[in-house]
Amino acid sequence: MVSILILSVALVASIIILAKGSDIFTDAAKELSHILGITYTVVGILIVSISTTLPENTVSIYSAATGAPQVAFGNGVGSIIFNVGVAVAIGSILKKGNKLDSHVYMEDIPVMMGLTLLAWVFSYINSDISRLEGTILLILGIVYYVLRFRRSKSRENAKRSDNLPKMILLLLTGLLMVVLGSVGLKESGVRIAKELGVPEIYISIVLIAVGTSIPELATAVASALKGVGEISVGNVIGANIIDVSIAVGLAAVICPIPIDPQSLSLTFPFTLAIFLIFEIGVLIRKRMDWTVGLPLLLVYYGYVYVLYLSYTS
Repeated sequence: MVSILILSVALVASIIILAKGSDIFTDAAKELSHILGITYTVVGILIVSISTTLPENTVSIYSAATGAPQVAFGNGVGSIIFNVGVAVAIGSILKKGNKLDSHVYMEDIPVMMGLTLLAWVFSYINSDISRLEGTILLILGIVYYVLRFRRSKSRENAKRSDNLPKMILLLLTGLLMVVLGSVGLKESGVRIAKELGVPEIYISIVLIAVGTSIPELATAVASALKGVGEISVGNVIGANIIDVSIAVGLAAVICPIPIDPQSLSLTFPFTLAIFLIFEIGVLIRKRMDWTVGLPLLLVYYGYVYVLYLSYTS
């Protein structure tokens, strides 16, 4: 009883830190877009996504370097389906977003889908991602980011500001709080679930799988409530491109990644289905709202349910 009480206090404290951190992080990202003269979506893709994926991708690369490349792959692929199916979906349901830049649905989302499809094809060839295939994914991811950065720099909307160092410091402070809050939330949540006798299968599917993507979810909620949901959309697109190309690609270069049959037959198809709904919804609506978010959430629920059945059968 005492243990659960202490863990509950830790859980609440983690949520408070996470909420405040995501608030600071989103405000700093919003101000950076004004200072740099780029759109909220581009800030999400180029700055926020790199920041929010840094901790989990460090773990992925470390896992590959220490002989556990499957962890790197599971971390990357598990994150990308959650990012769109839950983070973007919830942010869209909470509040209708502003009109998205056409580059998002004409270039960024197709690139995200194409890289994921390429990783799936590579996985099917020999049931692994080889060093050569990892190198290809890595190069494509880097090329995308370089080109995206150059195009954003062509805008002449930047303004001189003495606040740039302050905003960068606030961004990093908010990120640190988000990471600490996420870790605390995940760890205390898992331990409370075990104390209450929740079956391991539910813990592994829900709490642990969600744990690495809490920063993206927190950013999505905060940006939606502040009326800048484009930051979340850009963050998720950028995070997914980083996960599938740079993180998985670099991990494969370090150590070839064997792919389990479940990823080939279940996770990849559901991921591409969610991406397709995302692309079609944005093409039709030109913005994120509940009509796009709700189908994404339902497909993710279907994925978790099928995953649960596959574990228990």
